[in-house]
Amino acid sequence: MIAAACASGTQAVGEAFRLIKRGRIDCVCRWRIECNAHAFLFDRLRRLQAVAPDNGDHPSRVCRPFDRRRKGFALADGAGALVMETLESAGTRGATTHRRSDWFWDEPGCFDLNRPCEDGSGAELCMRRALADARLAPQEIHAVNAHATATYLGDLAEAAALRRLFGSDWKHVPVSGVKGAIGHAMARRARWRR
Repeated sequence: MIAAACASGTQAVGEAFRLIKRGRIDCVCRWRIECNAHAFLFDRLRRLQAVAPDNGDHPSRVCRPFDRRRKGFALADGAGALVMETLESAGTRGATTHRRSDWFWDEPGCFDLNRPCEDGSGAELCMRRALADARLAPQEIHAVNAHATATYLGDLAEAAALRRLFGSDWKHVPVSGVKGAIGHAMARRARWRR
């Protein structure tokens, strides 16, 4: 079980990837279920000024990452499952593969729950290490999926990290973020099974 707040799903996928890459396992099923319908959680996040005050009552006015009118994120519920395996394992059972991955990188760069490193250096370091591991240059990246919670400090830190990484080309790299469309799942843990 992996406990890394909203990064739990990504961390579980990364750990499964590493186990497969090292030859420790051939196949893993990873799943996550999240329900945030808790008044206590919403109250605590509201006090941190992280969630939008109306929490989705007016979807067009909340969770607007990188928008001047941002008010914070909206909580999300959801579920998902993913099977990861070696190409040999998929071939043996006649499975159709949908995506191939050759690398994964993560970097714990959070030093405060509600205040990321404002200059973006933590996120920049993670992206640079991921690119080095994948043997790619920033110019070879065509899109970025950002954390994008629509919090003021989070947006500033992510924008700063993108500017640091891409230099003068940073405005030409499309940036998306799923939280602006479906909300922010606050998973405390993710499960996976061999």
